[in-house]
Amino acid sequence: MKLDVVCMKVGVGYRHEFVNQLFHQVKDQVNNFICWTDNPRGFDRNIETKIYNSFCQDRLWWNKVNLFEPGLFENDTIYLDLDCFVHGKLSKFIGLGQILKTTWFSDEINKYIFHCDVNSSVMHIQGNNFEQQYKDFQDNKDKIFKSFYGLDSWMYRRHRDNLKFFPKKLAYSYKYGSHFPEDITEYTKRDDHVVACFDDVEDKYDTLKKFWGD
Repeated sequence: MKLDVVCMKVGVGYRHEFVNQLFHQVKDQVNNFICWTDNPRGFDRNIETKIYNSFCQDRLWWNKVNLFEPGLFENDTIYLDLDCFVHGKLSKFIGLGQILKTTWFSDEINKYIFHCDVNSSVMHIQGNNFEQQYKDFQDNKDKIFKSFYGLDSWMYRRHRDNLKFFPKKLAYSYKYGSHFPEDITEYTKRDDHVVACFDDVEDKYDTLKKFWGD
């Protein structure tokens, strides 16, 4: 099963190598690889680009919400953050949910320490499966910006009950582990998972270069 992959590179937080490396990890299993970006300089010529200007320069992660527009992606599409590494078949995500849950922390830690268990590093976007979130944001943008620093916390507080989470063991946190309490070994590569997320990892470029070189 082939699908589409979309990512975003807006601003100067990530080098073009992150986009190119992500493309090369998935190119044999996708129909289209699309990067929404304000600067495609240095991209592999086989990467499809959509020129995009950020509406929120100080909190760039909010730009992901524009991917939720109903009908924007008719094909099964996997969104990936640039600080992800793909080990396996992305098709394993299809039909099993739409977004990650931070299974590497306990429910108590997610609820009382981080006040969030939603992680938008990996999402399955197709048709109108994020329509409710898109409409809420368009209708209440100013209020949402004032109330929430991040996109994940907004979805946790206002939409968690309507989100379908991927099951555990598909994605993991390189820094924190896979799923609590059985597998929380830190800074460990897991080839039996599909995607590694590098949230909160310092020196992401140097760390990911070790994965890219494998």
